[in-house]
Amino acid sequence: MPDRPRHLHFDRVATLYSAARPGYPPALFDQLRAWGALRADSRVLELGPGSGQATQDLLDRGVRRIDALEVGTALARELQKRLPDPRLHVWVGDAHDLPLPEGAYDLCVAATSFHWLDAERMMPRLAAALRPGGWLAVWWTEFGDPDIHTPFRVGLDRLTRQWGMHHPDPPRSLHREDRVAELTQGGVFGNPRHALFRWSQQMTTDQVRALFATFPNFADRPDELAQIARLVDDQGGTTSEHYLTVLYAVQRAGPDEAAVPPPR
Repeated sequence: MPDRPRHLHFDRVATLYSAARPGYPPALFDQLRAWGALRADSRVLELGPGSGQATQDLLDRGVRRIDALEVGTALARELQKRLPDPRLHVWVGDAHDLPLPEGAYDLCVAATSFHWLDAERMMPRLAAALRPGGWLAVWWTEFGDPDIHTPFRVGLDRLTRQWGMHHPDPPRSLHREDRVAELTQGGVFGNPRHALFRWSQQMTTDQVRALFATFPNFADRPDELAQIARLVDDQGGTTSEHYLTVLYAVQRAGPDEAAVPPPR
């Protein structure tokens, strides 16, 4: 079961989270549209929207309605303040327990949030909430493309090793077979899709410090945050951060058809 109290860390830093966390590459939403998962009139269920890093892009694509389920009350307020759009309806509560209308949605999305959910409990609920042929799309951004070794990332790798915080294994999002198996369990979802998006942004020392302060393992460690900030200062106060966003999507089978299984 995911560590729910750790998830609530984000609610404690809701304002900082809203300011510091980046959005997602436009190409991701283009890909969802190309697959037929995202349409201009889509009714969308969003799980764990935070302060709207993906919500804004979905609204900009012209969706008909978004029901956003956010467990953090402060994040929900931040989302409503940031995106006062009549198409956006924010529900505060645990996605495992909130009642969901049956067959009401064309698309369900979880942007860097699905790992906080119990997939075994949620998949039947999401299948019931989606119309036949509807889509579930989940994605994660890896902060630091594992294939690109910038001076900042080399320095950060050295520091995390010193602090005993280094994780040498590939990120969870890159375990493709495991993620597809998780999303197709029970045989209701099939037709799995997968895409990778590499992108970057220039960041100042203050922006890097703020971003890392939103991560649970750094939030209450001011000395470590100061050392991370010095890595950027040593490069003249700016660094190019390279990210990897990993997208998975599966489609709900119709009432009289079996889900298309993953390719073998």
